[in-house]
Amino acid sequence: MARSCCPQYTIRLDVSAFKAGKKERQVVNRWNRFLSDGIKPGQLVDDKGTVGQQRVDKVEGQVIESGQRVEGQLLRSDQGVEEPGLKSAQGVEGQRIKSGPRVERQDTKSGRGSNKQAGIGNGNGTLTGTGDGRGQGDSKGKAKQKQKEKGNGAIDVLEQVKMYEEEQGGLVGKHCFTTELVPAKPTNETCALYKKYQIAVHRDPPEKVTMRSFSRFLCESPLGEAPIIYGPECNTASLPKTYGSYHLLYRVDKALIGISVIDILPACVSSVYFIWDPDWAWASLGKLSALREAALVRDIRQAGIDKMRWLYMGYWIPDCVKMKYKSEYGPSYLLDPGTNVFHLLDAKLEKFLQAHPTGYMPFSHIASFPPDDLGQAVASTASTEKDEDEDEDSMSEVEELDAFPSSPPPPGFADPSSFSNGDIARLLVLMQSGRRGSRLVQLDNLLGSNSDALNRQVRELVAAVGMEMMARSGGGLEQVKDKGILFFG
Repeated sequence: MARSCCPQYTIRLDVSAFKAGKKERQVVNRWNRFLSDGIKPGQLVDDKGTVGQQRVDKVEGQVIESGQRVEGQLLRSDQGVEEPGLKSAQGVEGQRIKSGPRVERQDTKSGRGSNKQAGIGNGNGTLTGTGDGRGQGDSKGKAKQKQKEKGNGAIDVLEQVKMYEEEQGGLVGKHCFTTELVPAKPTNETCALYKKYQIAVHRDPPEKVTMRSFSRFLCESPLGEAPIIYGPECNTASLPKTYGSYHLLYRVDKALIGISVIDILPACVSSVYFIWDPDWAWASLGKLSALREAALVRDIRQAGIDKMRWLYMGYWIPDCVKMKYKSEYGPSYLLDPGTNVFHLLDAKLEKFLQAHPTGYMPFSHIASFPPDDLGQAVASTASTEKDEDEDEDSMSEVEELDAFPSSPPPPGFADPSSFSNGDIARLLVLMQSGRRGSRLVQLDNLLGSNSDALNRQVRELVAAVGMEMMARSGGGLEQVKDKGILFFG
């Protein structure tokens, strides 16, 4: 990690304390507006509700162009119908819109009045109600009230992202949205979307994207299946029955548009990969999937699995736009690669890692820096960088190895110094000879004048692989069968 040009930090989200930001709310609002009214960002809606090429907003039957202000609030084209900024438009009766005529209340044909028509009556809904007073304005208003669970009036985005899901008993809109959690098995449908995604987004050669490559990459898993014991009287119809690897399928009007490849474990959901239809790039499906996966974590926790708390979101890379957005979901924690301890990804840590994309410094040390010193702090390996004019070949093999291992070793590595000299000496090496054929010899028979360098290399290899996976002499066939043998080519 210290010498990597593109360090990758494991990141996890504490779903139990999750607080959505403005960007997350906008993504969900835009998505729900599409499911409800069939309106995409930038599309036009006339006073009859007809969707056209460019988007405008309606206020009590009147068309207001995007960018026009209502009561001093700007209605943006990407603003959802339930964005807090639209609240000032809910009571526009008798008030003048800044660049338009006065808006008056009009009775509907049913004679029930227009308070629910505009979504400002008993439902306390949004500005998309129907004429009989029982349309989207009323139903959305009730759903919005249910989301205010914490008493502070905040919208629960993790509930909002499921608002129109058929399986969750959600609202009915112009488009049917469904999710389905299935075991991670390859199918023609999922492989077809994977191939379309890999070719369009990652520019993979079509002949390389096969059912076999899909199965090996995103279906085959070492995880076993163990039953999940939920609490009594919990609704678990849409929850997994066992721990293991799954595909969470997203469909709109029965068409598959996204796949979350996830592992479900006793304390976390791990996000492995996300596949999305390139035709739906406008919907920010990657960000929606992160919220939907977080909602799954919370649903499992609320069903009686108290340890379920975390959403592992893969890697966070400080200088990669496609990866660093994950810090927007908070509170998130980064794994310190030197100590294997998670630290809160706060503004100070994020600023330091972005300013020092290479090198390593323990996260606990970064936390002790005064804010004004972050820009001057230098990662520990920065001082060891070679001068541009220095000949790269001038470093000896031993000097190159001095940079490894880090102390403590990286996650998943053993400490190379923990192996005894006897264990290292008994490692078997494959020797080839034209006349005598191949034979196995102990490593200590090969150690010569350059034994220090060779010993270090072998120890680092064993630290990565594991001593239990290496073939050693003195233990019979069991010490050799299915074990790794050293070979110096």
